Amino acid sequence: MDEKQHPTKAKPAYGPLFAIAGIGVFVVACLAGWSYVFGLGLNAKPLDGQEVARRMLAILMLVVAVFELTLYILHAYLARQDQVIRRQEMDLERYSQRLEELVTEQYAKLKRVMGQFEAVTDNVPVIFLLTDREGRIVFAEGSGLSRLGYQKRDLLNRPLADVLHGESQMAAHLDEALGGNSVGSTDRVGKAWYAARYAPVKDEEGRVKGALVAAVDVTEQQAALTRAEELETKFRRLAEAVGCGLVVIASGKITYANETAARIMETSPKKLAGGRPEELLDDTALAAIGKITGASKPTSLVMKLKASGKQVPVTLTPFNHEGREAAMIVMAQETAHPPNR
Repeated sequence: MDEKQHPTKAKPAYGPLFAIAGIGVFVVACLAGWSYVFGLGLNAKPLDGQEVARRMLAILMLVVAVFELTLYILHAYLARQDQVIRRQEMDLERYSQRLEELVTEQYAKLKRVMGQFEAVTDNVPVIFLLTDREGRIVFAEGSGLSRLGYQKRDLLNRPLADVLHGESQMAAHLDEALGGNSVGSTDRVGKAWYAARYAPVKDEEGRVKGALVAAVDVTEQQAALTRAEELETKFRRLAEAVGCGLVVIASGKITYANETAARIMETSPKKLAGGRPEELLDDTALAAIGKITGASKPTSLVMKLKASGKQVPVTLTPFNHEGREAAMIVMAQETAHPPNR
């Protein structure tokens, strides 16, 4: 393994073995000296006082030598252990510094990401909610909370169902997320509309431990969509009431045709919608339609229908269809001419 990643391993220490051996030698020397000094043994002879003193001095010197050797061995062992400990302390200090650097680096990254996250949630009308397994809110963030009349601290530990103002559809979506399924929807909470995503949060073993709700305030977009639908409804009513055939062509397709136009073309509005103009109109009409832009003036011409050969006087005029440039064909039913014989 790399020494830069792992602390240095201490080598086997033989100091304790030498110390035990030294103590053993010391004990044996003491016993042998005792026997030598006092003449113990099978064939021992009585010793005089001088001989006993001389022998005791010799044994004492031997004991001192053995004791010094034992101290030297212990000192060498302790010195070796001190080196190992110092080396391990240096390794530990180095890895502690590296760990501190990594923690500081990761904290800086986390702080930067949280700063970006807060910048988004503070300036974009979004809501992020995290619940536990019982549906209680454990995390709340986003400027969209203010439209609901809540502060972050007011939501913690509250059941999300209480915050939804009794919206049963959203409560059902939350139950689906807590059941392990992801679901998205556009829902109304009070006077506001939210495009929301409900997703389960799982632990390492795949068990659901909560739900994440991410929602974007789309109240203005929903209001614009409602206005557009109302205008389209009015347009369709007017188109049916004028008594003229109306056909709208946008992006190379017929996007709308009223009942009068369908009768003139001897088909139905459903069959016309989504069809391609080249399947119904002659080349002259197609060329004129292709030249129409938002700045074009109304153009009158006689259009020939491919299916029946009928010639129909029409007026081509620019038209704005769902924000796109389009062409509107206005035709009068009573002026349609039968095909030439």
